[in-house]
Amino acid sequence: MSARLAHDIRNPLTGIVNSIEVIAGEMKESPYRPILEEIQRQANRVNNAISNLLKYSRPIELNLRNGNINEIAASLVLFLSSQKTNNRIKFKLELQPGIPNFSFDAEHIENVLLNLGLNAIQAIEKEGQVIFRTNYDEGSGKVIISVQDNGPGIPVEKVPEIFKPFYTTKTEGTGLGLAIAKDIIDKHRGDIWFENIPGNGCIFIISLPLEYQP
Repeated sequence: MSARLAHDIRNPLTGIVNSIEVIAGEMKESPYRPILEEIQRQANRVNNAISNLLKYSRPIELNLRNGNINEIAASLVLFLSSQKTNNRIKFKLELQPGIPNFSFDAEHIENVLLNLGLNAIQAIEKEGQVIFRTNYDEGSGKVIISVQDNGPGIPVEKVPEIFKPFYTTKTEGTGLGLAIAKDIIDKHRGDIWFENIPGNGCIFIISLPLEYQP
């Protein structure tokens, strides 16, 4: 039902967004242009919310292929650091060289890391730093990926709720991002958790098995 409703809303919404874009393009010198841009921004927010709802309503199917986790992380950081809106953030890569290629769904894992990266950016009110790390624990056969920020951290009273669907600490968003991320990691037979760093933000940690067990 949620998927059908999301589709029914998305089709006319796409038409609205495209129409506003055309009108805004013709009104470059108009004092009403900022109003149109704000309408477009809010419509895009609704569209993103619908996208998350569709992702959550559909069963996650993995397309497992051997891949290099460091390449995924480096590509994502390059993308995030190239966005003008992120120029107040310093991005840092601490990637362990020589991590063996292993089987994972590159698109889904990239979406998880993107969500964690965007959450980290939003947690930092002014200037700050986001660190992406990878390492391989040969003893346990686990690949560890983490995303750390130096924002205020997650309030203690919010900790039990953070991975629940529709729960969010932000004024914008659906609260589905971390729920979807957890579902993806669970499907990979991995684990995801977070730790507050006293006086220095928060770190989300993902553990993935080097060898996937169906």
